[in-house]
Amino acid sequence: MDDFYVVTLDSVYHVHPEENHLTATKIAERIRGHAPLNSVIYAEAMLLPSSGLLAISKMASGAFFIAESTLPIVGLFLDRQKALACMASDVLVPDDPCWAEERKEVFAMTRGNDSLFPSGHILIYDPQPEDFQPLEGSDDVN
Repeated sequence: MDDFYVVTLDSVYHVHPEENHLTATKIAERIRGHAPLNSVIYAEAMLLPSSGLLAISKMASGAFFIAESTLPIVGLFLDRQKALACMASDVLVPDDPCWAEERKEVFAMTRGNDSLFPSGHILIYDPQPEDFQPLEGSDDVN
């Protein structure tokens, strides 16, 4: 898996796979957040729903927990300059449709990394129409 960039409402993170974990380093900020510039989030896995980057760690018991989280995600990028251009936009909105193509490129690159095992995986919730199936016994019909 290659590196990529996550733009949130206040920061840009460079996500990089390591041997047994992932790192997300804050490389730019729009407003000063609780984490300083160049701070690093370490995780065994990362969830990237539009609500924010979630760093997942494992306790000694084997249970997983959310170790850190960010503000909502604006866009995902393979290219650093595009991520920085996004951050410089006049208005930032969560899951911005202006950056949909770039987000799809990251989804395509990370596809297949949809398991928490082994460590160092990215889990991206990329809803597709087929993901929304009616519950058994439901009257909903597509």
